[in-house]
Amino acid sequence: MTGLVLDAGAFIGLERRQEPVAALFERARRRSVPLVTSAAVVGQVWRGTARQTPIALALGWPTMSVADLTHADGRLIGKLLAVTGGSDVVDAHIAVLARKRNWPVVTSDPEDLKQLDPTLTLHVV
Repeated sequence: MTGLVLDAGAFIGLERRQEPVAALFERARRRSVPLVTSAAVVGQVWRGTARQTPIALALGWPTMSVADLTHADGRLIGKLLAVTGGSDVVDAHIAVLARKRNWPVVTSDPEDLKQLDPTLTLHVV
């Protein structure tokens, strides 16, 4: 089953209760679509406030996984950033997660991801 890779923009849209993002998350939940994000994305978006209840709920779904940035991933990320001239480790981790799974990325910032890997499939929210 194809899943979705979620960048920070997906969670920010969920927190802001943007209708298209909330609908995407709800469809994924109802259909048991596998979801993955980077632990670094969680670090970017998590503040632990009541407003983040939708994020907290989504992170607890059985179909949601949070990938740690491993030593092996760190090396892939470093090489990717060197080749592309990028500097955003979190975006690069999202690109690596998407490449490994061949899954589309849900993002609000397609330009940075396209610079890192123009072959990624992006779902812009």
